[in-house]
Amino acid sequence: MKELLTEEFLDKATENLIEIANNMSNEVVGIIVDRLKECKTLTASDVNRLKNAIRIADFKKIKQVISEQSGLAVKEIERIFDNVAKENEAMAKTLYEYRDIEQKTYTKNKTMGKIVESALKNAKEDFLALSNTTAMELILNGKATNMQKAYNKAIDNAVFALNQGVVDYTQAIRRTVAELSKNGLVVRYESGYRRRLDSAVRMNILDGCRQMSLSMREQQAKEYGADGWEISAHALCRPEHQPYQGRTLSFKDFDRINATIRTPIATGEMNCKHIKIGVIMEINEPAYSDKELKDFNNKSNEKVKFTGLSGKEMQKTRYDCSQYMRAVETSIRQMKNQKKAYDRFGDKVASRKISGEITQRVKEYKRICKEMGISERLNRII
Repeated sequence: MKELLTEEFLDKATENLIEIANNMSNEVVGIIVDRLKECKTLTASDVNRLKNAIRIADFKKIKQVISEQSGLAVKEIERIFDNVAKENEAMAKTLYEYRDIEQKTYTKNKTMGKIVESALKNAKEDFLALSNTTAMELILNGKATNMQKAYNKAIDNAVFALNQGVVDYTQAIRRTVAELSKNGLVVRYESGYRRRLDSAVRMNILDGCRQMSLSMREQQAKEYGADGWEISAHALCRPEHQPYQGRTLSFKDFDRINATIRTPIATGEMNCKHIKIGVIMEINEPAYSDKELKDFNNKSNEKVKFTGLSGKEMQKTRYDCSQYMRAVETSIRQMKNQKKAYDRFGDKVASRKISGEITQRVKEYKRICKEMGISERLNRII
């Protein structure tokens, strides 16, 4: 099967949604920063007297921002799932034609329509659950807490600075602005685990797209009479999946293999990024040559040396290198969020300082990617 739905396609498809989530986070933090900036011109007693009134007003703004951004996000989720559904249809087009079977779009195929409708409904509900104000927290003074408590603590920090007669209020409150903006909104799960809002949204939507695609492809395989599965392939693959990625397997062999390995491949489980598409084995043209698959696996397993951000020489497999670089990308995004908050607060000194740090970190990011021999993902940091 020459055309396969790739992780790169899904990654690109979610870019606008992640930007919306990031904007929501930055704007919520920005409202608190605006208040801290205003406190700068008041006395400690004035801030204490107005505290309850301004808290109510600011939280009304915060809820409005979350509502507006959530509305944009829901529309974007609809667009994403429509695009992914159409991509799955396009991949299967030649197979329906080979069988001389009419391929109906998901809007006209009841079974397909139910698959997409169910996946979209779940994705919307998941997003709205994540963006619920009771589920979102901010990190301040080293602790994650609900937004109201974090807001009040930020104002308390301002009052304390004013009471102490701090000459440079900007310097005193800079730590509060930096800490709030670095992590932004954080989602708290029932288990107690926490994740940045943008990361949580990305993970949930990608999982939803993968599950929808899996169900669509299984239904398509039934409709055009597939007799095997072709597994996608990618570099930086976990070792136990390497012998099977990029291969075409009969249904029987696919089930047999998945029954023998610890983490099933191409079933949408265990964060596996492989996909499967039903093929007609007698006419199938594999998407990857044996050489390409060998290169993928060699690249995944090869250990490379590079100089890390600390200046120390390190050695990791390329898979571990990719995880290291994801952490570097996150650090750059955090620094950029901090700069936005500094600019909003009017802290030109801190803004100039972190601008220089961002430039240096991006330079280091590009250098390390080159040393590792892995692709830059500038869309994730710029």
